[in-house]
Amino acid sequence: MQWGDVGLKETVGSIAISVYDIRERLTIYTDQIPKQARWQAEYLVNQTLRNDNMLRSFDNFDRITNSVGDITRIIEQTPDLANRLQYKTMAQLTAERIAVMDAIREERIAAISEIDRQRVATIEYLDTFVGKMLGETEQSAEALIDHFYWRMLQILILIYTVILITFIVLKRVFWPVKKV
Repeated sequence: MQWGDVGLKETVGSIAISVYDIRERLTIYTDQIPKQARWQAEYLVNQTLRNDNMLRSFDNFDRITNSVGDITRIIEQTPDLANRLQYKTMAQLTAERIAVMDAIREERIAAISEIDRQRVATIEYLDTFVGKMLGETEQSAEALIDHFYWRMLQILILIYTVILITFIVLKRVFWPVKKV
């Protein structure tokens, strides 16, 4: 489909639909990203719990409990390790958030540039269309005015001829020429 085939109404309608789609995408992204992170975490936990090695580990729960106790003592002795792990986790989350925001920003910029491109194309199309319509209207008006003047001239000649004939007839009827 070319620009000449698309009307102003369809162009404006497509812009409105594009803006609505962009808004809906942004809403979906902001709603779904936290849910997706939770779902992936739940999936990881479920996969880990179904692992054969994990099931065997549950069989050796006393050994695991002792190991957890040892790890707890080590962590209690090194509180800085927890802070480092927390900092690293927060840094990763921040990096992922920044990446998502950058992707959203790039999509917004692309959408805005597409809307701007469509706006410019629509304005250029309208300028061409209006110029063409004005030219055609001017030609039609000139032809109509020429036709009007020719008809007026014909009518005036007809009226003049009728008046002249009427005057000649009336002169002969009411004022006959006297013969001397």
